[in-house]
Amino acid sequence: MNALAYPPRLAGYTLAWVPGGAGHSPADATTYYIRGLPSSPSTSSGDIRLLVPRAGTIRNVSFEALVSGTAASTENATLDLYINSATVVALSTTVALNTVHNVYHFSGLSQAVAIGDYLELRLTTPTWATNPTTVFYMGQCFIELP
Repeated sequence: MNALAYPPRLAGYTLAWVPGGAGHSPADATTYYIRGLPSSPSTSSGDIRLLVPRAGTIRNVSFEALVSGTAASTENATLDLYINSATVVALSTTVALNTVHNVYHFSGLSQAVAIGDYLELRLTTPTWATNPTTVFYMGQCFIELP
């Protein structure tokens, strides 16, 4: 019998940021915190938390900004994973909101988290020539168990 080579299975779980509200129209040069509840982003960190239920290691993050109104001009935003309003995990400095579906995947991460830590996505906007309107943000984070 031939042995089949399968990649190792990763035991873990996924946390998700879900879209909500009536859509968001981000301002120029502003930092927004995308939270775990279906609500618009906030300019304050830590007010609504996406809690980590079990310790592990963040391995990847996916992010989508769905622009259902006006698409932005081509200036780039910065996206970070923000843990406990203190730890910054840099994801990208080239996030664009200039199409309907702006999808990003960040793999190869190795960020430890503990029970009770909370996660936010932190989006820092550029000064756009044309600002996007009616934007919905969503994402997910895979946490590998020890």
